Amino acid sequence: MTAELKYNVDISGASKKYDRLGRLSTKYLKLAMNDAFFEIGQTAASDHIDLGPDGLTQTDKLTSRSGRLVRSLVNGFNFSGGAGGEKEGVRRIRITKDEVRGEYGSKAPHAAIHEYGGEIPVTAKSRAFFMYQYLDTGIEAWLNMSLTKKGHFDMPARPYLEPALKSAEEAIYAHFQARADELAAEINNAR
Repeated sequence: MTAELKYNVDISGASKKYDRLGRLSTKYLKLAMNDAFFEIGQTAASDHIDLGPDGLTQTDKLTSRSGRLVRSLVNGFNFSGGAGGEKEGVRRIRITKDEVRGEYGSKAPHAAIHEYGGEIPVTAKSRAFFMYQYLDTGIEAWLNMSLTKKGHFDMPARPYLEPALKSAEEAIYAHFQARADELAAEINNAR
């Protein structure tokens, strides 16, 4: 599950005028996009995912039990240990003469169903997992899930990535502006 960040930046004319500018602008655009990725991950984790302990509370917010999705979004700045974030995080930057594109998201298997909702089949393996969770935690919801006669659970959508992208939009533009200012300063100092 990924979200695409697209920023159109016209650097073609300037690149022709200054030989070094193309390399410098690419450097600063990559830095700005990485700043944007960090901002989105932090916003998703802090504003759109409940990092509470029980993971079963029914809210409009996605709840985190293992921290795997959060780790994949914040790229290794994990809250509950482990190193899965870097392996499952999606970070791609593509820069052309006309634009900078970033693709950001998570390869965690449950990322898309949490963002968009859907059906989760109830299997013998999942029933065993639910029973284990009940025996481990004593939370009755796990017992009810393990004993259900349903063939699937309807997972409601609990978006975290798109809302984080929208919430962080102003900060993302500020990061790009700050990096553009750094680029301008470096060019002025090189003259």
